[in-house]
Amino acid sequence: MPSFVKRRFPDRPGGMTSAYVAAATLGPAIAAGLTVPVLHAAHGFRSHSLGVWALPAVVALGVWAPQLWAGKARAQAEPARREIP
Repeated sequence: MPSFVKRRFPDRPGGMTSAYVAAATLGPAIAAGLTVPVLHAAHGFRSHSLGVWALPAVVALGVWAPQLWAGKARAQAEPARREIP
């Protein structure tokens, strides 16, 4: 991830890496804390309480898919850089 951050945000890699680490830490912590209340709200149906977490995954896929496509398009558009010794 640091190479992605440095490529996309060359002027502030430290802050963006910190934001990524915070999100990567807080996201699972919030999910773990909310799964049991969702389980109780779903009347004990584990599949429903765990299925709730598919929605954020779909949203994340929607956010990251354009990034992946843009990266592939950019890689195909740029000629390979070679250093001549």
